Amino acid sequence: MLLQTTSKLRLCMGKTSTPNMSSFVECIGREGYDITLARRLLLFLSPGAARDKHAKVPRILLVHGPRGCGKTALLQRTLTATKESEGIIVVNIPAAKSTGSSYNEFGFSSILSALPESESSGVCIVIDGAEDYFPQERISDSVDSLRLLEFLNFCARVNKLAPTTRVVIIALARDPTMLHSLFYNHMDDIVFMDAPDAERRLLIWTFFLGRFPADSKDSLVEAAAELNMRANGFCGADIEAIYSGALRLATLRGDSMCADDLRASFEEHTDRKLADVDGSSSSWDFIPAGTTGVQWKDIGGLEEVKLALNEMVVWPTKYAPLYARMGAQAPLGIVMHGPPGTGKTLLAKALAMESNANFLTVSIGNLIRGEIGESEKELSCLFRAARRCAPCVIFFDEFQAMFGERGESGSVCKTLVSQMLHETDALSNDTARNPSGRVVLVAATNCIEAVDPALLRAGRFDRSVYVPLPDRESRRRIAELQRQRMRIPWNDRSSKILEYISSASEGMTGAELVSVCNHAGLDTFANTKRGCVGDLTLEDNDFRSAIQRMQSFN
Repeated sequence: MLLQTTSKLRLCMGKTSTPNMSSFVECIGREGYDITLARRLLLFLSPGAARDKHAKVPRILLVHGPRGCGKTALLQRTLTATKESEGIIVVNIPAAKSTGSSYNEFGFSSILSALPESESSGVCIVIDGAEDYFPQERISDSVDSLRLLEFLNFCARVNKLAPTTRVVIIALARDPTMLHSLFYNHMDDIVFMDAPDAERRLLIWTFFLGRFPADSKDSLVEAAAELNMRANGFCGADIEAIYSGALRLATLRGDSMCADDLRASFEEHTDRKLADVDGSSSSWDFIPAGTTGVQWKDIGGLEEVKLALNEMVVWPTKYAPLYARMGAQAPLGIVMHGPPGTGKTLLAKALAMESNANFLTVSIGNLIRGEIGESEKELSCLFRAARRCAPCVIFFDEFQAMFGERGESGSVCKTLVSQMLHETDALSNDTARNPSGRVVLVAATNCIEAVDPALLRAGRFDRSVYVPLPDRESRRRIAELQRQRMRIPWNDRSSKILEYISSASEGMTGAELVSVCNHAGLDTFANTKRGCVGDLTLEDNDFRSAIQRMQSFN
């Protein structure tokens, strides 16, 4: 029998001590837990919850959230903290089922027959990993169906119990969409436990810091505060793993844990954990916050475009509380359009860097799937991943290829547009409720006229920014940035070379100017004796020939 009664805990379900419960909520709040969710759990476990004889007694609660966010830990803490009143039996159903095993009854019937006679006692059944036992209809088998049938019969019997009979079921799941619809529809209350925001993450960093030995706490506190700004989407389990990794590195070194160990462990964990932020083999590219490697200063010119993106994305993300107090609503989506090679992708990366947001980049190859319904599922997973690691910037490259006008697109693109409309509307509601956990949609296209008009209406991708060809001053700035990046020195007349490039390259894009500088360097190397590589110097003629070659291609 899969049913396992692990312990008899004395739960605070009778005479609740308000001061003790208040101190408990304050205590777990200092550890980074969601105190609002803790209060809801306490209320659900309270014997006074909906005890009116005309009201339905809430008995089944679903708590869902990403892996490692603390669902099980918070429930255990809540149950343990209420142990000074009348007793209740806590029944834990194992989180993982054995694949290929025959059907074994949960034993719900024995639970009802063993109910204590005292009204102050009862049973709390915890189903951890509910999606493993009650999966979606399309992937469930006969064993899953028998489990579901037993659960539904048990719920029907529980609902006939007297209101004073205390039987509650708390199910924990990562993703409610993976649950069977019949199981999901039987929930009396549903609570979402999100990944912690920056303030709660810092409390978790501080809490775990006190549990690990270290000589210099001050340097570790500074390092934790620094890493916290880059840890968007990290949960308590991730932070604990980072500290454990830092301790392991310190042990291998034969010394106590230091700030460098914490930083090294953070980088290692980021590469392993957040590259697959949604818990599956995602096909899109994920770049953690602060690591896109592109800032505004790295992009030559386009000052008006940078200012517009700052006003629409960076400021609302950095100063979210101020915008919320003013009642100002930042745009959900932005479309950057213009000729190819003008720097739209670079602008999107710099946007994520300046707003300290995670960066998800998506192209048509990441979404289009051959199986029916898989493309929409991939898009849904993308938005779910972005919500988890918010604040986040989702960048759609070649936007018109994925979400073209439905009247001129195939069946796959039509369904993708419909799914996109649904996701953007849902995301708009999420942003209104939680401005600090903002997800920004940024799209790049060379032909904005081909995008479906429904996506460009107010509340979706309602802001468009034209990224033009660089003017003369912008071309000079791009060439100057390339000069700083190139290891080969330019001759003493570098200012004249810059002036020549900016004047002779009219009509070229930023990408073409970068290519001109690269070709000039290659020509210099080709025209120099191999034994004198250390004496390489870029000359005027190298740039002239490179520009002429580029113009001949056009």
